[in-house]
Amino acid sequence: MLPGLILAAAATRGLCGPSSLAARAPCPRRQLLSYVAFTAGRGAAPTPIHALVADVWQPVGHLAAGTPEAADGSVAALVRAATLQRRLIAEHACRLYPPLRTEKREHGLMRGVRLAIEAPPPSAGGAATYLPLPDCELGEATPAEMLRCGFAGAPGSGGGIYADYARRDSPPYDRLAVRRRLAEQTKAVEEEGGTA
Repeated sequence: MLPGLILAAAATRGLCGPSSLAARAPCPRRQLLSYVAFTAGRGAAPTPIHALVADVWQPVGHLAAGTPEAADGSVAALVRAATLQRRLIAEHACRLYPPLRTEKREHGLMRGVRLAIEAPPPSAGGAATYLPLPDCELGEATPAEMLRCGFAGAPGSGGGIYADYARRDSPPYDRLAVRRRLAEQTKAVEEEGGTA
């Protein structure tokens, strides 16, 4: 087993277990704001995430993880971030790659859409290592958990927030404005009695 796969297996151990809660996709706009906060505000390196399409890993977008104080680029934090946002990422993968829609219908979203984070190559000229995510859901995540991870999807052929984000050469980042917006969205969700 590749060292990266051992790390991924260790990072996901204990994440998957029986859950009585049905997971919903997290809010794409909030997760994009979190992604911007980690990458532009805290210096996190964007981590590519891929979906397996016809036996080839295809790009779906980028992840970032951390806390309100600092970015966290550890394998464990990134695997947890990808697992928490799995439904959002898998749905976006289905929009980007129509063949995945058939897999989703036949096997369900979690088992039909295979996802993996891309670990940095061991050397400058080395090949990327893909760390597959477990085939499970964590159930509902709390708003606080969702603020520890962010996702920016690859822009598709149509419009949308990811296409708008990608069109900007250098997205402006106002840390206070982003934090204020995230706090407003989290408060609104909590007042409704829901989760992120």
